[in-house]
Amino acid sequence: MNDPRVRPANLAEAAEAVGKIAARGLSLRPIGAGSRGWLGRPAESEAVLIETRDLRNLEHYEPGDLTVTVEAGMAFETLAGLLEAEGQWLPVNPARSGQSTLGGLLATGATGSIRSRYGSWRDLVLGMSVVLADGSLSRSGGRVVKNVSGYDLHKLHIGALGTLGLIGSVSLRVMPLPKEQRLVLASFKDRAVALEVAMATATSQLELAAVEVLDNLSPSIGLAEGTWMAVRIAGTEADCARSAREIQEASRMAGSRRHVTLAGTECLRALRDLNELPMEGTTICRISAPPSLAIQLLKQGSLGGDRRVICDIPGGIVHVLWNGDAEPSEIIKSVDGIRAGLGRSGSAILLDAPDGVRAGIDVWGPPPPSYPLMQSIKRALDPDRIWNRGRFIGDL
Repeated sequence: MNDPRVRPANLAEAAEAVGKIAARGLSLRPIGAGSRGWLGRPAESEAVLIETRDLRNLEHYEPGDLTVTVEAGMAFETLAGLLEAEGQWLPVNPARSGQSTLGGLLATGATGSIRSRYGSWRDLVLGMSVVLADGSLSRSGGRVVKNVSGYDLHKLHIGALGTLGLIGSVSLRVMPLPKEQRLVLASFKDRAVALEVAMATATSQLELAAVEVLDNLSPSIGLAEGTWMAVRIAGTEADCARSAREIQEASRMAGSRRHVTLAGTECLRALRDLNELPMEGTTICRISAPPSLAIQLLKQGSLGGDRRVICDIPGGIVHVLWNGDAEPSEIIKSVDGIRAGLGRSGSAILLDAPDGVRAGIDVWGPPPPSYPLMQSIKRALDPDRIWNRGRFIGDL
């Protein structure tokens, strides 16, 4: 095997190739569309690429059961089209997802801002087939929502960045498409007021798809400069209309300077643009923390009043964005300050950054409290460390 890149046509070929490569002591790097290769540390230059783009078959789909099983090389937008034809959808909205494969999205754990309403990948994945380090094929879970077939070992691979094995196929729980969607936008004079209103909205009795605060990001989706609250609503037409009225009224009472509700194609277009905002920067830092701590950091100005920020309120996820003209030393100092403010209660990961920034800071930050357990799992599933060596947290 002289070619440092293999492209199996099916899972059996993938397992055979992994076994041969592992026997030679070489490392492996799974890759789908390559659309999320910027995440993590640089890959080993000697690593053999194992491509999944030919693993794109629809293995099983029963719309009546609200489940689907596909190979991991299928593009997210391809699956979305198949489901939409049956009036269904996979309720995740990660940025830059169009050409991304299902395996890539699972390996990076990318879900998006609607996770608080519909759950993350761990809630949606029913089962998985994975090629392990010795070339064996492991299957866990199943194709049905109620399954008692053992431990949910497949969940270990979600967000593991391909460091435990190659995701070959996945069974997913899907949902009926919402009958109606609305997007309520309200502007405020400053970030603190917007955060207070957004938190009150997120903790209200309304069933909302997402509540976000955008700061210095508004022009990119056609709004005026300033701080905006963006609330996604999904459900029946009557429920959406009622929720939109209540949110607009609460925003007005709190001093909103302008508010608007989008529906129909205008709403869908704005939602697509909103999905992409967390990735609109040359350097992108993602903060994960309890919602109260994330909001406290934003209110205290720890992220800078002029910084471009998008905050998923109920999820406690904050994306901080810098353009290419920002000095690497300024970015590094800011990220170090964020991490110090979070302590052990959260994390701040550099999703993407130029080389000048990466050279001066660990993109993952300090290992989390669960790191010893992560090391134990790595030793059990990949004792020779052949999978994606050096890209993930610590020495994983």
